[in-house]
Amino acid sequence: MQRPEGPGTHTIPMPKLNSAEDVFTFWFGVEPSLEKRRKCLSSFSYFESRVATWFLGKNKEFELVQLESVDLVHRAGRGELHGGEWDQPLGLLARILLTDQFPRCIWRGRAEAFQYDNVARGICRAILEKGWDKSEFFFAERIFIYLPLEHSESLADQRECVRLMRTAAAGSPWLTRWKHARSVNVKMAEDHLRVIERFGRFPYRNESLGRASSPDEIAWLRSGNLPVFAKSQLASSQHNEAASTEPASAGGNASTERAFGRVSRSPWTALSAAVLAIGTAAAISYRIYQRRHEV
Repeated sequence: MQRPEGPGTHTIPMPKLNSAEDVFTFWFGVEPSLEKRRKCLSSFSYFESRVATWFLGKNKEFELVQLESVDLVHRAGRGELHGGEWDQPLGLLARILLTDQFPRCIWRGRAEAFQYDNVARGICRAILEKGWDKSEFFFAERIFIYLPLEHSESLADQRECVRLMRTAAAGSPWLTRWKHARSVNVKMAEDHLRVIERFGRFPYRNESLGRASSPDEIAWLRSGNLPVFAKSQLASSQHNEAASTEPASAGGNASTERAFGRVSRSPWTALSAAVLAIGTAAAISYRIYQRRHEV
């Protein structure tokens, strides 16, 4: 479908998410068939290609689709998505994405980002109780099943998340050979656990949630040593106080080649690709700005 135009003449075609299959295909970039999932979701190359999109905010189109899915997110949060495909393993995973991941993009830095965390944890628990995380899902999917525990301010949930992430990593031999994969799996879970062990909560949520910060928390927030996940959910007024170090993008060269053309292309072809990429990026950024002021 066509979305409203941004600056210039670039119309932004964006998929509309309606079903569990839509959500799954959008998030993982593969069809939800067992054959496709088996081929892609446990491979090194697949995981490498998705990290920047999932965790580093390097894909604005990906962000915009989530912003355009507010109604579906609220339906998932209110428990209105049930029956049929929504109660099957992949449907439960889609509901976790809608209640755990999408809100963190749509309402980044605001209290609403965490409004459906309890719902996401409940779905996570339902999957764990059935043992489906190990029997029905591949490595990349399991990470997102466990993330609601990683986002919890309960110490027990944090410890369980670290255990589950380590178990998932043990089943993926290539994981230990690639530092970025480990950083979004075991290491990130351990980093979340350390914050909860120290403070009993996530201090970077305090301002958004209207909580007073202790002197120790304030010192930590201003230390310049915040992990990436903490910076991503700071309230807007806190960003000026936090250090603005940016992680290197995984697969950055490939992204640059896709956007601006390979060096082997003619100069005019490369220039045309660059102009198109810049115009499209501007249109998407403008639409993101509009949507953030609407939700």
